[in-house]
Amino acid sequence: MQYIYIYVLYHDEINNYLENFEIVKSKKELQCFMLKTFCLLFLVLLIFTLFIIRYYKEKDYWEEFYFDKIELLNNENICNFESHNLIYEDELYEYYTYCDNYENIMIKINENIIKLKDYLEGKTMYPVIMHKLMDTNLIIEKVEKNPKIILCPKESQAVKYNVENNEIIELFLSDYIIDNGEKCSVFSVIPNSVGETNAIFKYDGKEYSYHFSVDTKNIVTITN
Repeated sequence: MQYIYIYVLYHDEINNYLENFEIVKSKKELQCFMLKTFCLLFLVLLIFTLFIIRYYKEKDYWEEFYFDKIELLNNENICNFESHNLIYEDELYEYYTYCDNYENIMIKINENIIKLKDYLEGKTMYPVIMHKLMDTNLIIEKVEKNPKIILCPKESQAVKYNVENNEIIELFLSDYIIDNGEKCSVFSVIPNSVGETNAIFKYDGKEYSYHFSVDTKNIVTITN
């Protein structure tokens, strides 16, 4: 808008200046130039405004979606620690609690109070983050579901691998550990179907072959 005001106030001076230096040949060209400039500035301002609006909307959403911690409200009064119940599992682990009344436990996330069972079954807007739940005073046992392969390169940190048939098993780099001062890569073996396949690991300039066999109970046998 300020360019339009300048043009209106200094209409004659601008025209004389442009004509003397042969930048434009007519008033129509100048008007067209000013219009294009105004449209460009308006478009930039509009995009910037929409970006700011979207940023604050998403900021409010993610602040509500994610959370710093889970607060347990009443597990001391309702838990019977004589049982051992599976309450959650993912591809790598099963999580057990000794509380047989865990479905009645209430938890607090941000300002919302919800049932622990609804949270673990994905019935709330919050993602299930087990390590945050394990930071509470609820006793949870974490049990590995799959066998592991631990590789400790001595010359390089990178471990490359290739599975011949991913329909039989998948490899998942699940952790890093320190063993005798060496950084080791921990690969979890996830069975998909009955059968046999091989995998090749490459590190320290060498290749290492592993054979995997999956039976009808999804038990993996590993040989190398």
